[in-house]
Amino acid sequence: MSLPNQIIDPYQHLHIIPNPNGTITRLTEFYPSIPPSVSSSLTLSKDVSMNSNNGTWVRIFLPRTAINGSHPPNRKLPIVVFAHGGGFILHSAASPVFHNFCSELTSQLTVLVISVEYRLAPESRLPAAYDDVLEVLLNKIRTSN
Repeated sequence: MSLPNQIIDPYQHLHIIPNPNGTITRLTEFYPSIPPSVSSSLTLSKDVSMNSNNGTWVRIFLPRTAINGSHPPNRKLPIVVFAHGGGFILHSAASPVFHNFCSELTSQLTVLVISVEYRLAPESRLPAAYDDVLEVLLNKIRTSN
C-alpha cells in the first residue's frame, strides 16, 4: 500500500502561524483552556504562581480522599510532577486533555499531582521549559525542608 504524494503544511496541521520575528501565533480556538476545578467529585485543583517574571505557574491536583477523612491523616501523599505534552510549543497545563489526565491520575493513584505550566518555544528557547520544571522541583525541595 502506498501513501498518496500529498504535501502537508505543518503550520496548518498544528494550527499555528509563523511570524516574521521568529515567534508563532497559536490559534486559541484550537487550544482552549479550562479553569482549575473545585466541583469534581474526585479531585480538587488550584493554580499557584511560581515565577511571575517568567509567567510560570503550577496546577496542583489533590484527591478528595485526602480531605474527606478516607485517607489516613498522618500519611503523606506521593507527589507526581507532570510536564504536559505539546512538543514544547503547544498546549498548557490548563488544556482539557492534560487537566483531565492529571485529575484522573490523582484520583486513581491517590497522589498529589503538580502540573507545570512552562514557557513555550520558540518565544522561549530550550532549555527554558526544562529550567521551569527544574525550578518547580527545587522550590518544592526547599519548601519541604
